[in-house]
Amino acid sequence: RYKKAFPGKPIPKIMTYVSPFSSNVMTMDSIAGIGLHFYLGANYKYYPSLELPMYMIKKLRKEYMVNDLIKGWLDSEYMDDTAQSSCLSQMIYYGKVMYATELLAPETNDTIITGYSASQLDWVYNHEEKIWGFFIEQDLLYKTNPKIYIKYIHDGNTTGGFPKEAPAKLGPFIGWQIVRSFMKNHPDLKPADLFRLQDAQLILSQSSYKPSKAS
Repeated sequence: RYKKAFPGKPIPKIMTYVSPFSSNVMTMDSIAGIGLHFYLGANYKYYPSLELPMYMIKKLRKEYMVNDLIKGWLDSEYMDDTAQSSCLSQMIYYGKVMYATELLAPETNDTIITGYSASQLDWVYNHEEKIWGFFIEQDLLYKTNPKIYIKYIHDGNTTGGFPKEAPAKLGPFIGWQIVRSFMKNHPDLKPADLFRLQDAQLILSQSSYKPSKAS
């Protein structure tokens, strides 16, 4: 699947390793490594001693291994400074990664791709129009100061300004939906072409993204 989606790109050799909880994914040249020590289950007795927040500990399960490895490898291949320039650019970049993840591992549940619980996933799909409306009304898309928008991009327990049922990373979720819509409108475009396309505004404009109202 990777060879078809990203022609000409080297398929990384997969290696596993165990280290003193330094990193869950490491990449170099044509090697992608996955740290087994970070996938021992949410109840592993030593995780609390790392002083990690519970929202992270809940994801330290083997079900996340493939998902995290794909995202780590794509970051090593395609992450660049332009993804940091605005809220929209960040949303679209992470949306690209989530889109590629579901393409490369279609058997992966959306709860794993998003990091959401089933109830959180239902909430974001049921409130997608309102989430998008919030980004528009608050004029967040073109903000370039990370202090203003970063709480809508990064992981956490929830998102400030939204009901307690709302999960974190609402920006990447919306970015994912925009990229899905864009690729649906451009069926001949390969994922490699998508990642090379750095103009987030163009992707948004040509996506015709318009979330439907919750029933």
